[in-house]
Amino acid sequence: MDAGKPSHWDVASEGWLRCSALYEPFEEPVNNRLIELAEIGTGDDVVDVATGIGDPALSVARRVGPDGRVIATDQSPAMLAIAERRARDRGLTNIEFRLLDANEFDFPEGTIDAIVCRWGLMFLSDLGDALRRMRQSLKGGRCLAAATWADPDKVPIISVRRNVMRAFDLPQGPLDPFRLASATTLSAAAASAGFEGVVVTRAIVPYEYASAGAFANAQRVAHESRLTALLARSEEQQAEFWHALSDAARPYTAASGVVHMPSEILLLAARKDR
Repeated sequence: MDAGKPSHWDVASEGWLRCSALYEPFEEPVNNRLIELAEIGTGDDVVDVATGIGDPALSVARRVGPDGRVIATDQSPAMLAIAERRARDRGLTNIEFRLLDANEFDFPEGTIDAIVCRWGLMFLSDLGDALRRMRQSLKGGRCLAAATWADPDKVPIISVRRNVMRAFDLPQGPLDPFRLASATTLSAAAASAGFEGVVVTRAIVPYEYASAGAFANAQRVAHESRLTALLARSEEQQAEFWHALSDAARPYTAASGVVHMPSEILLLAARKDR
């Protein structure tokens, strides 16, 4: 990345914020499930890896209460700035926001009660090393809980857009959201890092949109700023892309017009031995 040039994640931050109210009802249960799997309680010190605009850190902060602490980490200053603003708007004062690439996770050994990561592990360049660092930082007997996406055909919230991008010969980019779509691969990575009691379960996030057009619009808000190859094309071609994206949502559309896109996730729970 060029010095001073915003990262992929910095560019995405405002779009994610604009979509947060739409997605929060569907994604808050994922936050709560991660809290359960990580066995987070009142007074705990918790690290949220790759928090983005503050999830699940904000939910965790409410769980640990004023006697606990959440350290929300991310490599994107723009994401962290929004996360901090969201925390302030909610009156949450027990969160520290720290600029940190998850590949360089560096918390002292045996100091953290729990670690959570929602849809971030698959983007780590050296997953094994990062997981070993996370395990080392945990207190004995404490847990890591993380969510990743399942196979593409089970995650239309992402794959529908990527399929249309492929049809328009648009590059997908270097980051693969489905890199840890295999439960076996995810479990093996945690076990290889030294975690015990590793369990991977599945859950459905029941995304829905008011219409096919609403789906395309939400995707546009969240992702258009990063589709540089599309933005380099003519306005007519760009319009064709978004129209095609709307059409691609129609197989998921009920008679009422509502678009249902239930998407599967993997949930990892892994414990450091005592």
